[in-house]
Amino acid sequence: MLWCQHRLLLGVTCMFMTTSVVSPSLAASCRDKTLWPFASDSIWNTPIGSKAAFVPANIYAKKSISISKLNDICANETAHPSTRHLCPGAHGGITPSQCHDLGCCFSPSPEPDPHGYPWCFTPTRTYGPSGFHNDAEYWVITSEDDPLVEWVDQGWWGTAPSPLTNCSQANCNCHCDRLPDAPVQDHIRVPYAWTTDQEHPNNGAASFLLPDNVTVLQMQPTYRCTPGSAVLSKRGGCPQPYPEYVSILDGGPNTSLGAHGGSGLSGFGGMIRTAEILPHGPPIQHAIKLQLYAHEYYFGGPRKLNPPTSSNGGRTQYVWPATGSDGYTWNDASPLRYNGTNPYLAPGALLA
Repeated sequence: MLWCQHRLLLGVTCMFMTTSVVSPSLAASCRDKTLWPFASDSIWNTPIGSKAAFVPANIYAKKSISISKLNDICANETAHPSTRHLCPGAHGGITPSQCHDLGCCFSPSPEPDPHGYPWCFTPTRTYGPSGFHNDAEYWVITSEDDPLVEWVDQGWWGTAPSPLTNCSQANCNCHCDRLPDAPVQDHIRVPYAWTTDQEHPNNGAASFLLPDNVTVLQMQPTYRCTPGSAVLSKRGGCPQPYPEYVSILDGGPNTSLGAHGGSGLSGFGGMIRTAEILPHGPPIQHAIKLQLYAHEYYFGGPRKLNPPTSSNGGRTQYVWPATGSDGYTWNDASPLRYNGTNPYLAPGALLA
């Protein structure tokens, strides 16, 4: 089914937000609601206001390092020319001193150099992310022909509170084992073959488009480890409450809400689908979600960004449209404890 919209929009993301320009020809045509959900006035499809004030986010900003440390790094990278990355700002004929002034390494080697490796190159792992985390989200389109299975209220993070003897890291802390006393919350139709990714178990936000082709059921964390089995997922919000059922046709600010436990934001709004990142895929025409390293970037200072409430559990370090922050926001024992210094950079922030 195609759904038409007729407005040129600039998309924004939630959790951490960026912008995406929609071309007039595409915006004036019909779009597939399963690929680009919600109405044009949804938070996921609305522009950042023209009166918005912007401040530097300093994400992956260049960090100062000592000369001795730079020399050590450069010596290592000189020995591995195939891993070099051209220094930003470098140009043909750049001198060693000019290169070093850019905070980069210089080496006119190897000789001969049939591959054309850069002579002025960045210290590896000094700029940009050193790793990437894939927080998988599941978008499942169901039909009346799919089998009806149990939706079991069961889900947690970390060590499983399970009496089962086979509970171990090897089987994801029993996330895939149904506990004998876990209650059945409902029955839902799910394609027989659909399962979650057991090699990378994480938050597992799942969104099921129900057979009416309009209603979306959201849940997290979600596990379904064998075809045809029950769906295991915590119900009611963990920790932030959220609307379990939403319409894919809805607009307005409430479309921002969903099953992501820390921020309380949608599990399918802003989702990047596999086909959208293929080499020959079209430009992404909707908002996208981004997640940053909480310990380095999310604001953890004493200033409270929102008042503590029973809903956010006293975790106040977030901005609209988020409704809460992570359980480890103030946990000094967690390596993810919020430790950023920019009060404008927190779950829910808009990035442009």
